[in-house]
Amino acid sequence: MSPHMSSVSRNPSPRVLYVNASAGLGGAERVLLGLLKACGSAFPDAEITLILFEDGPLRELAEPLVGEVIIVPLPERWAQLGDGGRSGSSWMSRVSFWTRQFSSGTFSLWKWGRDFRRRVAKLRPEILHSNGIKAHLLTSLARPRGCSLVWHLHDFVGERRLAKRLLQVAAKRLTLGLAISEAVKADFEQSIGKQRVEVLFNTVDTERFVPQGGDEVRTRLVELSGAEGPADDSVVFVGLIATYANWKGHFLFLDAIAQCQHRAPEQNACYFIIGGPIYRTENSQVTREELHQHAAALGIQDKVNFVPFQDAMPDVYAGLDVVVHASIRPEPFGLAIVEGMACGKGVISTALGGAAEIFEDGVEGIALSSCDVNALAAALEKVVGDSKLRADLGKNARGAVVERFDQRQLPVRLLATYTRLLVAGDLSSSELDYCSATQGE
Repeated sequence: MSPHMSSVSRNPSPRVLYVNASAGLGGAERVLLGLLKACGSAFPDAEITLILFEDGPLRELAEPLVGEVIIVPLPERWAQLGDGGRSGSSWMSRVSFWTRQFSSGTFSLWKWGRDFRRRVAKLRPEILHSNGIKAHLLTSLARPRGCSLVWHLHDFVGERRLAKRLLQVAAKRLTLGLAISEAVKADFEQSIGKQRVEVLFNTVDTERFVPQGGDEVRTRLVELSGAEGPADDSVVFVGLIATYANWKGHFLFLDAIAQCQHRAPEQNACYFIIGGPIYRTENSQVTREELHQHAAALGIQDKVNFVPFQDAMPDVYAGLDVVVHASIRPEPFGLAIVEGMACGKGVISTALGGAAEIFEDGVEGIALSSCDVNALAAALEKVVGDSKLRADLGKNARGAVVERFDQRQLPVRLLATYTRLLVAGDLSSSELDYCSATQGE
């Protein structure tokens, strides 16, 4: 190890700036909270700052973990910008949409970008760590000289035409990408290029997300939904926990519930859709009204309850017996899967993308190889009807999370990663590879 490496390790006090667009509490934001906590543990004397592009519940949860949270509101037109919700649009409609955005909002973004760059420069970060595509693009423009730029890669970008092209340009300033799964790493390398990318799996706080249950938490879950009904152990509580992103499988879940009611009407189950809309990108989310209407059309409105995201999400998981993850396209990771596993719940998940890397099918959860309503309904019927299977899956799942996804392991990993960056300084990805290799000599 070099003398420089030793001095950084003995007296680490880096200036680390995190940047995130949303202030909601989706999976990426919950991961960010874990990173902030881990950074403080790895570098107790670090100057940690968080910039958000909007205000919201994330700010309150982040404030105890950082020195300062700064809100730099993104202009409304640009806050709603994104191509995640436009994949079904025609080519002409997409061209028209982007033309309107750029023609009417370029000057406001230029002014905002100037202010953002000044704020970043004033903070003099040694590590600039962005979380999400919008943050990646804008931090690449604001990266100061001598600062390592880290992108936390949560998304598949291969099918996002505009984002992919912009990221290909912005990645020229990238020092290191941290992908949340092997699937995300492979997609980034194929779509953006052979930048330096490492896998850093998402983690959960296994001291907060713990196996628990009982009538009290079940009753509380029913109360949060505004429903009335039994909360005793004779009823199996099944929940889908997700943002209202239009690919999270809410309609698939409702269709499967309807099929279960037809196939096994004797099963005593109560279903929950837990979450809500948290992003501002146009056309990217379903609404609760649409879900209510679909449930009513299927005749299952009395079987399905809706609960918004809660600050105390471990209590929500505690009230469930089964956690469902029904994404209809490849999932970059699937944090709700791991949180449910940590709470010792039986998990049913479509095994697409990074979700396939999380658990062993039939041992730690039930994996679905396709987004098929018949397969999901059959899995629900099987798990709801077998209490021993639920208990076995939950026990094995808890052990797997403690071994592979425990947040207590994150400070050590972050310490090693950031220390390499601090030693390397303002280097390109290829130069960082060389620096990492020589440190081991």
